Amino acid sequence: MQKNLILYKTQKSRRTKHKKAEEQNTKKVEETEEKRRKKRLAKNQNCLLYSMKTMDILIFCRPFF
Repeated sequence: MQKNLILYKTQKSRRTKHKKAEEQNTKKVEETEEKRRKKRLAKNQNCLLYSMKTMDILIFCRPFF
């Protein structure tokens, strides 16, 4: 009985670790997709891209006169 309880607890902790890792991976993928989308948008609009130390992408467009 005690052995089964220990086994169950280790399996549970393993599952939560996998779940956390999976959540982090999806978050990273979403962030990179957002960056790519911003870059694509900027290229389409003939804009300049500046990536700061925080790796945020700021878009500065030339005013069209």
